[in-house]
Amino acid sequence: MQKIKDNIFEIELEDINEFFNTRDENSNKGDFGTVGIMGGCNNYSGAVKLANMSFCALRAGCGISRVIIPSTIKDSVAPHLLEQTLFLMDSDKDGHMIYNKEKVKEALYKLDALAFGMGLGDGEDNKKILEEILTSFLGTVILDADGLNTLSNMDMSILKKTKAKVVLTPHLKEFERLSKIDVENIKNDSINIAIEFAKKYQVILLLKGNTTIVTDGNITYLVNRGCPGMATAGSGDVLSGILAGILGYTNTNVLSVAACAYLTGVAGELAQEKYTDISMTASSTIEYIPEAIKYIRNSKKGTIEIRDFKKVDMRVGTIIDASFNKGAKKSAYKLKIDFGEDIGVKMSSAQITELYTLEEIVGKQIIAVINFKPIRISQVKSEVLVLGIESEKGVILLEPNKKATNGSKIF
Repeated sequence: MQKIKDNIFEIELEDINEFFNTRDENSNKGDFGTVGIMGGCNNYSGAVKLANMSFCALRAGCGISRVIIPSTIKDSVAPHLLEQTLFLMDSDKDGHMIYNKEKVKEALYKLDALAFGMGLGDGEDNKKILEEILTSFLGTVILDADGLNTLSNMDMSILKKTKAKVVLTPHLKEFERLSKIDVENIKNDSINIAIEFAKKYQVILLLKGNTTIVTDGNITYLVNRGCPGMATAGSGDVLSGILAGILGYTNTNVLSVAACAYLTGVAGELAQEKYTDISMTASSTIEYIPEAIKYIRNSKKGTIEIRDFKKVDMRVGTIIDASFNKGAKKSAYKLKIDFGEDIGVKMSSAQITELYTLEEIVGKQIIAVINFKPIRISQVKSEVLVLGIESEKGVILLEPNKKATNGSKIF
């Protein structure tokens, strides 16, 4: 876990392994929670979406998933359900759920976690239903989409009174409606605004963005996993399904919520590798939840996956010019390295002065990483990282033991 500043950390792989341990052979479905997915209306029947969210919760590890929908969309949703159970709420002519206290209580019966709001629409009874949930439910409530829109039009002090554990999952525009703070102001100070909001309303806030912010007002985790291919309809619903699935069988806290965001991001990255950033859909992310769990399980501290190694682009190059990097804090050479016609000539600053003179390194072939972001070392823009071996007398350069073509890839 990388500390950014007081009580703010960037999540790393080893921080969340505990949530994805191998299960005991004597386990049964009752050991892993019952979760509900509650939403839908005529205009947003979302048959596949609601089914996928429920399937997503099962993929994330819950034992039982219950899809709670208005009765009018039963025929469009039911054919897409296999492993899930179905619960029908009363509905009006537009397919919006009608508030019925006993029905709501029955829908929530024995649930450990509930994701509420996806495709719910703007039904007149939404506030009453959400108020009943927050008043009577003792499990974990994940609010997304129209669940957040409903909450933003209520007296939000109810969040301070509820006995449920509440997780809010807004994107920036939804957070604007909740916080009454302009989007541009949120962008300029998103971490601090998120922290203050979570602290004020005693919730766990998961603010979606390029960097996902997860905070309870005391501890804040930043999750930098995900990819451009996830910028597609339904990705937020997938996250809600994963949250419901995992929080149905584990303690709800800021780290477990961050673990859900991390898993979702990894699954999206793996899906993008197969389908590309253009062609992947939210369902692609669901498809790769099992692979993402394997990835997290197998990645212990100090180890990496082969796909991570393949991201490092190492090439052979020839040093064609060298001089002292006079401004560097530690003695270093400024190198000009030819990586062949396709890559071209790149600059580097290398601390290899102990074992090599300027005269002997010119013309030498070396191995360097060429796809790191350039950094400035004194007056030199170091574009590549020259690789070496640490020794007591100084750095020993990695170099081919036979002549190689400049630009040749190391694998």
